[in-house]
Amino acid sequence: MELELHRVDLLQSSAAAPGTLLVLPPGENKTQKVVVGDLSGVVQCFSVKKGEVTLSFKTLPSQDKVTSITLGMGLKQKDKIFYTAGNSIRGITKKGKEFFRFTTSLTEAISQLRVADSHIWAGCQYTHNHFIEAADGGLYMSPDKILATELIPLMGPSEWLPVLACRDCCIRVIGKDNKPLFEIATGTQPTALRFVTDVHGPAAGSSTNLRELLYGCQDGRLVQLLLDSKTVRQGFVIQRGSSQEPRAAVSAIHCGADYSKTGVSDIVIGREDGSVEVWDVDGQGMPQLVVSTQLSESITSVGGGYITNPASPDIIVHTFTGKVIAFASQPGALQAAAEQSMKRNISIGRGGGQ
Repeated sequence: MELELHRVDLLQSSAAAPGTLLVLPPGENKTQKVVVGDLSGVVQCFSVKKGEVTLSFKTLPSQDKVTSITLGMGLKQKDKIFYTAGNSIRGITKKGKEFFRFTTSLTEAISQLRVADSHIWAGCQYTHNHFIEAADGGLYMSPDKILATELIPLMGPSEWLPVLACRDCCIRVIGKDNKPLFEIATGTQPTALRFVTDVHGPAAGSSTNLRELLYGCQDGRLVQLLLDSKTVRQGFVIQRGSSQEPRAAVSAIHCGADYSKTGVSDIVIGREDGSVEVWDVDGQGMPQLVVSTQLSESITSVGGGYITNPASPDIIVHTFTGKVIAFASQPGALQAAAEQSMKRNISIGRGGGQ
């Protein structure tokens, strides 16, 4: 299916760190809310109603930069927002009310955060810390800088294990004993991670214990890993491109909506050069580029959901300078209003300012 992407500029925040955008689960409204954090310490939540961006809440600026923001993975945490500010971890509701604050004893700022029930995993440059009910639950010292983290339910539906993408060209799945369960060589630096709920390709449906993990690389590749509690193997690879047209480093990955209407969730890739790509994976595990578009600056986060239009899902990105942009498969009321405003401005310009 041919897919068109209609750009809609939604919000401007301050400059943003990677992993500081998320889309809240559907609620009473037909469209979903978006939460973004930035390096001025602000966290804000907005939605699109009747073609207008409506702010739900916005925290005050802080000296502590927001460097990671995530939803809880526990059954009762799906709409709970957690974020890092310096060496502290805070939890707020979708209405902006703070319900949790934990100031760690870590001496460096937390750059990666994951939460599941009473478990918190906080990644710094070289240390990955596990807290249980705000008490120390263990530590893993990485041999090289940690570039990205993720959680994967490898031992059971709610038994989450952390995954680290490290600068020494290695992905490490950390076991309950805080030691590597798997170490996977990546060839070049891994730059982004994403656990995928529904397995792509011929392995789909073959085993309820099989898990899919996607990782992106500095050289532009995106690789599928298939894991269970005992083994790990490589699946498909989206290549780095040609020598004439190389692809930029992968900076963000999203997978959760069927934009191309083929029956499986598409993979959305954000890259350091500002490109955004949508890939479909067929039943044989062959990835195919559906559509791509280009922005003028690096993508720091990619998400998706029913944001501007309740009838079709959008792709939403957060850029390095803080632009929050939606790419809609169908033009919604917000885009129509913007296009009408542009037409009026052109008309005024041609009329000599009358």
